This record gives sequence, structure tokens and C-alpha cells, in this order.
Amino acid sequence: MAQEGEFRWAAEVGHSVEYQAKIGPLESVRDPEIIYFDNREHLKEFLHKLEQLSEQIVLVFKDYGIKPVKNWFLRLIGYGSTDWQQESCFLLSWCDDFATLTFFDKYDSQYCVLSKPQTPEVPMEIRQKLGEGEPVPIDECLPKSVAFAAAREFLDTETRPNWLWYRYVR
Repeated sequence: MAQEGEFRWAAEVGHSVEYQAKIGPLESVRDPEIIYFDNREHLKEFLHKLEQLSEQIVLVFKDYGIKPVKNWFLRLIGYGSTDWQQESCFLLSWCDDFATLTFFDKYDSQYCVLSKPQTPEVPMEIRQKLGEGEPVPIDECLPKSVAFAAAREFLDTETRPNWLWYRYVR
């Protein structure tokens, strides 16, 4: 179990035939699957492998484990014993050469990365795949290379890159 301030990096990914062929076989029957990493370098290597896929979605988060309940009476009656503590970092979705990237803060507020200048001519079919059926706004469609560069920078600094523009969602 993680001590206060300690966490494990984790990624939640969906599986596809392409994933199994290029990344590896399913480790469980769950879809999406949660994969844990010993350190950020292993997570960065995994993201590099994922970048080779033509289409995928991945949620990267910090897993702090079970949150300890400090009140002895609540511990006695079992309240909060399964309160799992996780902090979402970013959600990265891509299809072909386009991507969307959303960062989260510690309050789970969402910051959608905006394309400045706008990515020209993103086909509606790709925008719908990026939005899982609902078309993503054109100003949230980024070049895939930019989205992965921003994700890697976040893993190095644990802060949103300041060279990007954002739309605060909630």
C-alpha cells in the first residue's frame, strides 16, 4: 500500500486487434484494462509503443491506493475502508494523425488542449472517432505529434505544458 504522498503511475487502455498485435496479449478479460508502472520511465516507454497504433484512447492517472480513515470510530465500523484514491492526469485519444488531449487538476477539473492555429481539414469521421461518436470541436483537434509531446512533457514535469492553449471545462 502506498504511503501518504506516494503513488503508482497507471494507464487505462482499451483493447483492439491492433493493440494485441503490436503491444501484446490481453493480461485480463477487462476492457478497458488498467496497467500499473514501477516508474514514469516505464510509462513513457509504454506511451511510445502506443503512439505506433493508428487509433487508441488512454487515461493516465496516479494511484495512491486506499485512503486511510483517521477517525478511530469510523475505522471501527468499517466506514471508508474501501475509499480508493486516484488522481487523473490526462486523457489522450487519437485516430490516424489527429488527437485530442485533456488534462485534469487535483480537483478533477478538465482542461481541453486547443489547437492554435486550428488544425486544418480534420475529416468528420475522425472527429467522431476522437469523440467516441460525438464529433470533437475542430479547435480541440491537434496533430498527434503535438499531443504526445505534451503528454511526455507532463510526465517529466507533472504540470500542464505552458506552451499550449486550454479551454477550462469544469
